[in-house]
Amino acid sequence: MMADYLLAAIVLAVIAFSAAWLSGVTGEVFAGPFRAVDGDSLEANGKRFRLEGIDAPEFRQVCRRNGGEEWACGREAARHLSGLASGSRTSCRSHGEDRYGRLLVRCRIGETDINAAMVEAGLAVAFGDYEVQEAAARAGSRGMWAGDFIEPRDWRRIHGGMDEPLIAPDISRWMGRIADRVAAWIEVLRQREDR
Repeated sequence: MMADYLLAAIVLAVIAFSAAWLSGVTGEVFAGPFRAVDGDSLEANGKRFRLEGIDAPEFRQVCRRNGGEEWACGREAARHLSGLASGSRTSCRSHGEDRYGRLLVRCRIGETDINAAMVEAGLAVAFGDYEVQEAAARAGSRGMWAGDFIEPRDWRRIHGGMDEPLIAPDISRWMGRIADRVAAWIEVLRQREDR
């Protein structure tokens, strides 16, 4: 029975190592100020960052208000992000890289989650994590939700550009679920052995 525990521990260690290695998770924290490249990308000290879990309109993208008036939603998203991330108190924690080599980050200024703030302002759509903020923006007709717009990923497909949000599934979360199941299996084995 001890060999089973040892094997399970080895499998768990391999899974944890693989999850960290495959996802490129560093957990490294970067301090501002940052320069907004567009509504979901930042730059600082020669490094490129992409806000994880959101997709903002491209810089050249135009949206329509309910009255049909066009407005530069892409530029507005970049301006809004610049206002949030340009301070020296801004910090971003990396969670891996996208397929273009940019660090995927979640950024904060004090207690404010910048990624969430972009979605809540209606200047980005949720991509996996910020559905509550997106629902609030929709309900309040804020930003892009005050009229019609083309989803940023569709706009990129039509007009050319990086297909950023089609990032490979988050392997670390998937591997984490497997690790949790293996740990539960080990606990069941321990309980059976104790009986």
